[in-house]
Amino acid sequence: MRIFSQTVLLTALATISFGVQAYEVGKPFQGGTIFWVDSHNRHGLIGSITDSNEAFPWSNDYKSTGAFSIGIYGGKANSQRILYYTEPGKTYAALKASYNTSADYRDWYLPDIGELQIMMLSGVISGLDASCYWSSTEGDKHTAYAAHYPSNNINVVRYDKHHECYVRAIRRF
Repeated sequence: MRIFSQTVLLTALATISFGVQAYEVGKPFQGGTIFWVDSHNRHGLIGSITDSNEAFPWSNDYKSTGAFSIGIYGGKANSQRILYYTEPGKTYAALKASYNTSADYRDWYLPDIGELQIMMLSGVISGLDASCYWSSTEGDKHTAYAAHYPSNNINVVRYDKHHECYVRAIRRF
């Protein structure tokens, strides 16, 4: 009876060990491409396969949204704040990112400036060009941060919120 218990325990441990998925930067996953994985290889960030088909303003008004987070997963909170505080009307960057439904996932958001830089520097997201891309990080009530990606060199800039830039949505897993 004791041998049977040890066998069951070893089988259960083997199932747990082999059931862990290894995430790899650059691999397609859940509607996009993985561009960052945490040190425990459990969570990460996925970039959408395509940009928005046109440029959009960051916001359609000059309210402060409090979207000041910078760093891994900060874009989700920023995007939620932008969606909450921005007046309805024309489509704007965070709203456009939230409309992404690639592979039927509906949790896409506008990356904060740190996540946007990590995505650009990863070198695994195809189709990024010299156009500007909005981040969800607000500068002040009149400006927000965007990034240009000419010749594999990132330029971070603050633009008026009515300036139009492209959107590359991301999601976390």
